[in-house]
Amino acid sequence: MSKRKDRGHRRTPKRLRASKPVRTAAPGRAGDSPPDEAGSVRSPLARLLDAPHLARLVPHLAPETLHQLIRHSGLHACGELVASAPLEQLTSVLDLDLWRHAQPGRDEQFDADRFGEWVEVLVDTGETVAARIVAALDEHLVIAGLSRYVRVFDPPAIAPPASIEDESIDDELIDRNVTPPGVSECEVGG
Repeated sequence: MSKRKDRGHRRTPKRLRASKPVRTAAPGRAGDSPPDEAGSVRSPLARLLDAPHLARLVPHLAPETLHQLIRHSGLHACGELVASAPLEQLTSVLDLDLWRHAQPGRDEQFDADRFGEWVEVLVDTGETVAARIVAALDEHLVIAGLSRYVRVFDPPAIAPPASIEDESIDDELIDRNVTPPGVSECEVGG
């Protein structure tokens, strides 16, 4: 054989030919995950949840990614993450989470019950944190969210007229007209 032929064509060793082809993923493709210690493939979301110091990573996440973390783990399990999110990021996550399609093809509807869950989670992380975040949110969003939970009355507007005050009125009847049974009530500022 000539040297020219040997340079152009090399034989593959027998042990490499018999092995199964190795699938390599293109770098950076979504959905491809390196195997964990046990050899199973984990989603990027699961790896992110296991990241040390996740709360420090939160401000650098896209709002969509943080929303997926919350949906994956549950809102009540993510109180610390929510509290560590900057306001702009949290506002974007709320936009993703609070507006739902009641039926396909219909306009999105604001989910006041879900807003209540968000407030509950914030209060669980700390009343000061909750107050700071809710105070910084868009006031129209807060009004829409709290309107289902808060009723405001002007006491003179619901007080009986002076002419009726002289007659004996059952206070229980007035309270029953204002507060439905089973609802907590608290006076603020008189």
